Amino acid sequence: MSKRSRKTVARLSSARDASRLVTVSRSKAVEPLDGYVLAVGSRWCLLLVIEVGCADGWACVLTDDVRKVEPVRRQRVSRRLLKLDLQWPPVAEVDLDLDGTTSDLLRSCAAALPDGLLGVHFEAEPESPLYVGLTVSWRKKTVLWHDVNPDGRWARKPYRVRYASVTRVESGGRYLSALQRVAGRRPER
Repeated sequence: MSKRSRKTVARLSSARDASRLVTVSRSKAVEPLDGYVLAVGSRWCLLLVIEVGCADGWACVLTDDVRKVEPVRRQRVSRRLLKLDLQWPPVAEVDLDLDGTTSDLLRSCAAALPDGLLGVHFEAEPESPLYVGLTVSWRKKTVLWHDVNPDGRWARKPYRVRYASVTRVESGGRYLSALQRVAGRRPER
């Protein structure tokens, strides 16, 4: 692990230990994420994402991609809402492999959320959309991914996604939950 990576892990771990709301800026992402650090691995970091003061699912981001971890000055509303929702202090409700490869992370996501939609981002690619769907099977360098389009319809057939392209994985959240309700269970093929 590089010196910069060790410093990043230390900053993320400090935010986790203090239950501090932070803004995480990343080199490959256009927009930073606000959230509470739930867990830090050698390869991935798990965040409880905060949007407009409210918990909005979780996201795993590449630890090496993190450039800045800055405290959010006004965090009272999110803290109060989490307390009202009995989610304080924030804890990881899923057991994910944050030390392994992207394949290991996606496998642990599939095990923790067998029917839950995942969102994957390829932020190194300009204007890449969020891809929503489920993992179907794994190969050495790719995962077979079954996509749900923004209208809540399952793609006719799954396609391959290269692990090296994935920069962020997410689940929960209002958008993915709404798509899950509209799309229903993955059709058997």
